[in-house]
Amino acid sequence: MADVSIPPRYRARVKQRLKVLAYVEKYGIRPAARHFALSRITVRAWRDRYRASGVAGLLPRYPR
Repeated sequence: MADVSIPPRYRARVKQRLKVLAYVEKYGIRPAARHFALSRITVRAWRDRYRASGVAGLLPRYPR
């Protein structure tokens, strides 16, 4: 997480998403979604954004 400047208010969310993605690497999308009580669509979107943009892709995308 050191390569991207993450605003302090989002650090906990990004860390949680990284934990989910680590679980995905070990067990897969469906078990990760079940374990963390998330939808598979959400987990897949985080994985794809992480692959495309790295940690910056895990920052929340709230409407401005």
